[in-house]
Amino acid sequence: MPTGDALSEHNDPGQLNKKARALRDDNPERALDLACRASSLAEELGDREQLAHAWFSKAVCYRQLGRLDEGVRALYEAQEQYQGLQKSESLGYVYHELSSFAQLHEDVGQARQFEEQALRIAEKGGYNELRALALKGLGMIVFKRGDGKGAIEYFFQALAVLRGSGQEAQRASVMHSLARAYEHIGLLQKALDTLQEAEKIYAREGPQYCLAAILNGLGSVNARMGHHSLGLEFHLQSLKIFRAIGHIEGQLTLLYCIGMLAASEGQMERALGFLEESVALSSRSGSKRVLALALSEMAEIQCRREDFAAAESLLSECLRVCDQVEDVSVIGQIKRVLAVYHYSCSDAATAMEYFREALRYNESVSDTQGVITLHVEYALRIGSRGGRSRAIRELEKALRLAEKGEYHAERIDIHQRLHRLFLAGGNSDRAAFHLQAAFECQNAVVALERGAQLEQAALVQEIELLEQRYLSPAANGWQSNEERLRALLQSRYPGLTATEEKICVMIYFNMQSKEMASALNSSHHTINWHRYNIRKKVGLDKGASIRALLARLFTGDSPAPSTK
Repeated sequence: MPTGDALSEHNDPGQLNKKARALRDDNPERALDLACRASSLAEELGDREQLAHAWFSKAVCYRQLGRLDEGVRALYEAQEQYQGLQKSESLGYVYHELSSFAQLHEDVGQARQFEEQALRIAEKGGYNELRALALKGLGMIVFKRGDGKGAIEYFFQALAVLRGSGQEAQRASVMHSLARAYEHIGLLQKALDTLQEAEKIYAREGPQYCLAAILNGLGSVNARMGHHSLGLEFHLQSLKIFRAIGHIEGQLTLLYCIGMLAASEGQMERALGFLEESVALSSRSGSKRVLALALSEMAEIQCRREDFAAAESLLSECLRVCDQVEDVSVIGQIKRVLAVYHYSCSDAATAMEYFREALRYNESVSDTQGVITLHVEYALRIGSRGGRSRAIRELEKALRLAEKGEYHAERIDIHQRLHRLFLAGGNSDRAAFHLQAAFECQNAVVALERGAQLEQAALVQEIELLEQRYLSPAANGWQSNEERLRALLQSRYPGLTATEEKICVMIYFNMQSKEMASALNSSHHTINWHRYNIRKKVGLDKGASIRALLARLFTGDSPAPSTK
């Protein structure tokens, strides 16, 4: 029999909702069960606020469990309740969550609209936690569109809002996103430093799911930096946490990645163990894509070990799964492994057919680098069996693609292979030509690397300026002055939009139009249009300075009266 306190808690939707919130990240299934009980109980009691909270928790759990349609319906139920209760802050969180669902449906435009609605509510009501979440969300949207630097500015703004708030777990979450952006633009050391700082926070507090994500990030960055054994260790720590909390998606991704990394390090037995576990888990969870990839990787390892019976069995199962996979890149990978297998078994005719099929799949998704790799791999296998002329033809096809797409490293490799083939065939003129071409490509690569280093140095300077603006002690002045100036603008010029207010603040702080365009993920033309609208709304004559007007407004001097 439950005690009196436990019975009271069981019948209290508020307590059930509180427990559901605490469990959402680490145990979404249990949290969903609690939220459903809270929803039923709140409906019976007529408690609309707790009913809304329960619907919101259900939506978050549905998203984490991959039940997106149910999640969206739950969010709209929560939105309806919060609107009736006039809970603006809670509505902001609904919009933020709707943005997450829109991103999962790859509707970037809708995701941005929802996040901007959340940000407007946060700025109007002074809800800093919501504001930070919305800024982080906007940063992730920009990041997924390939603009790493633009995303970083949003993340810095979110961190500036969270400064001194005590929201350490949320700050670490933003830092995790910031590290991903750093990694995207090639600043691996900054990514590593940021992840290590976030790890310290999550080790003290925060959901285990988030700590696992940070460790996974540390594994990826270390692997990219060439520290493969350290990267593998971080991945294993992350996997241990995902296993403990029963997070299936995290386990699936990591098991396959760990298997691939172990194979690249020559640890074949260990790689097979993790890939076998990946196969078992993906079979239970219904993830056909991961299942097909894991089976094909295992088959390739068995080919390298010359265990052709095991490879054949794995490929037979892989082909069965392949019929249920729609991802063209996965099918192309399987066809490539089938070609490797048949070449290993000295069945060159069948291997050639599979190589051709793999090429067609890679060409259909415009994977030029994949097509180049296939041509080279095909040439290598033909050449190893004495087919020098055919190998040269395949390499020349790869070379034309590499030259067209400016794949310089691939060009060097192909020229060197062609040099060796022509030399072995006694054609010294052609061999000398390709050797000279390889040297010229190498010089071009050195020049490109120097240019890339200069570009990266300039990028680091830009990032440091952003850090000073948002994260240095002086940034506190920016933030407090921004809030005061926007309040003054809203009081005197209520017709200004939120974007126009932001631009006014940037003008006041002497930002150039180019900087504004970058900060707002907009164009120079759009900024000039906003400036024109601002001048009209505040009634400035031609030639008068917007900044001078803002300075007078900020210092308390009465701005010149409108002449419009």
